Amino acid sequence: MDIEPNAAEAARDQRGVCRLTLGALRRATLAAPAPAPAPVPVPVPVPGADGPAAPPHHPPALAARHPGLTADDLGHPAVIELAHTAQRALRSGPLTPERHDELAARLDTALALARAVPGRDCGGRPWRLELAGPQPHLSRSVARALADTPPAPAAGARNGAAPATSEVRAWTDTERATADEAIRLLAAVWPAMLDELTYTVRQIALLSGEAIEGFTDFTVHGAVFLGRERLTDEPDGLPAPLRLAEALLHEGTHQRCNAALISTPLWHRTAEQGALVATPLRADRRPLGGLFHQMVVLSRSASFYRRLLTGRSGPALDQELLRTRYARHREDVGQAATTLEAHRAALTDEGRRVLARAGAEASA
Repeated sequence: MDIEPNAAEAARDQRGVCRLTLGALRRATLAAPAPAPAPVPVPVPVPGADGPAAPPHHPPALAARHPGLTADDLGHPAVIELAHTAQRALRSGPLTPERHDELAARLDTALALARAVPGRDCGGRPWRLELAGPQPHLSRSVARALADTPPAPAAGARNGAAPATSEVRAWTDTERATADEAIRLLAAVWPAMLDELTYTVRQIALLSGEAIEGFTDFTVHGAVFLGRERLTDEPDGLPAPLRLAEALLHEGTHQRCNAALISTPLWHRTAEQGALVATPLRADRRPLGGLFHQMVVLSRSASFYRRLLTGRSGPALDQELLRTRYARHREDVGQAATTLEAHRAALTDEGRRVLARAGAEASA
């Protein structure tokens, strides 16, 4: 993991996600087991000599439904969610035939969603990206996020009004056009970032409502949730495609960090049980890992605006506005890096290396 995007490393980390997904599906006998090693000859059992032969590992009722899952299948958020569900079910013991059939039917649905998405050509980069409307796995993720989100003072029920909420909504043609513009902007300004996003983001879901501005969820890894206001111009003049490009960079980086952590710890596990710390992007105090995520996200956001200010490609934009955004992101990176520096003993060697790179971005 690094501050600078790296598509090759992102692809490696995504393979790690796929291995975890496939392993969970195999344990639930929803995918074919790994190829067995060459059989070792064993004596032919003699009836009655040593008791009956051992039963097969999986009863016929739990035969694997899907023998050949691809990386595209295993990287889809709906399939990843199903693997998490199967893994939780197995903690209670072996699946009953009825539960197995239920999960197999859900896997069928998830695979149908994964395989219905055509490839998108992003300047020569193939990208299985879906601008997703309401789908069951996305709605379940939003419900979990709402349950974990403390209501803001202005968002709760007042004067008998219902509390603020969020839900996945379909994309309009105008919003789809804005997404295309945002992707073209990234291709022009920071192609390496777009290359990495093609491995980390599979679905973008739009949220209506005021409760949640945006989030990611490892249970549906690959799905990015964004409030619909991110696809409108800001009052200060920041155009919608630029807002969406930054949001994709932001949430896609959270996805990248999550996948990287599978193979490369950035902080010691005990750090998650430590004291909560102040962070630049949230009023509530967060675990050290949450601050680390923010530092990487903010460093990349600052780098994005630096490229907009110094590059010759991309649209003509208000330079003063860009400088203001760049300065704010650099200040936030500096705050995050300073706090993490005070906790550097909780970071791994790799985590300290990323911290050093972020500090360099803040002081550039």
